[in-house]
Amino acid sequence: MILGALVIGAITAYYFGMRAGAFAAVGAAGLFVMGILMPSKLLYTYGFVAAFVVGVLLIGPRLPGRNEKKADFLRIARMGTGKALRLFRKLRR
Repeated sequence: MILGALVIGAITAYYFGMRAGAFAAVGAAGLFVMGILMPSKLLYTYGFVAAFVVGVLLIGPRLPGRNEKKADFLRIARMGTGKALRLFRKLRR
């Protein structure tokens, strides 16, 4: 479920920026925890998360001016990937 929250955060960050992605990931994690604590509400939790993801995927590409946000997300992702590769190479030696 944590992986699901991270994926939701990444999808939201791709279309709406890093701050919105972080809020979405924390919100999704909270919903998943609520689903674990209250099993009778688990289907509602999954339904809400599925509706949110479908909404982001349908609305996100249609928003004007998302190229700047996309560039920011990709720049941060590349920085993280580069740092991870450098650390891996350093540890491998």
